[in-house]
Amino acid sequence: MEDDNYYLNILSYGIPSGTIAITPHPEEIIDVDPRVIQSMKERLAKSEKVNYGNFNLLDLEREKQKLKLIINSENALIESFSSVKNITEFESKLCAQNVNKKLLYEYSYYLSKQETVDAFDFYRHFIFRTKLRTKDERVKSHRLNKALDLLDELLAHYRLKHFDILKVTKEIINVNLNIRYLFETRKLLPKLDKYLSDFYLNS
Repeated sequence: MEDDNYYLNILSYGIPSGTIAITPHPEEIIDVDPRVIQSMKERLAKSEKVNYGNFNLLDLEREKQKLKLIINSENALIESFSSVKNITEFESKLCAQNVNKKLLYEYSYYLSKQETVDAFDFYRHFIFRTKLRTKDERVKSHRLNKALDLLDELLAHYRLKHFDILKVTKEIINVNLNIRYLFETRKLLPKLDKYLSDFYLNS
């Protein structure tokens, strides 16, 4: 049976220790198409109701282009969040493309007016222009449509942290006896996969 730390690392979308990941070295700067730059200038000139605050529009566009190299459709984004394995692979791709998650974290927090937002919902909004919804809105929608189960303990922790996606932490395992049992018997991974599929695919 796997070591507890190894199993927790998998559940929290970490690359298992001892794994060597070979990824292409990303270019320092992704060139933005001149037509895109011109379009952005025109937007600003026309004072469109696009809220960038004090963020650099070109920096944001560069991050969007990196994300588009990973996510080519809304369905691909949804599929990337449908299981522990898929999320782990997605996170690895973000690292490989050198995505500036700190900038996206700060920008998403600004857009949400300091309410917590799931990274999934921000990516969806940022790339595909869907309505940006808060974690509270996502959880309420989920609760309205789905029966509660053991893993609803995750939602209490989930909604507190901005940009975090739904995941298991050591703290949750320590405070919830049912989740601790699933963890100790190594039944938590398939349970979490099922829950992720429900939480993101049916969003």
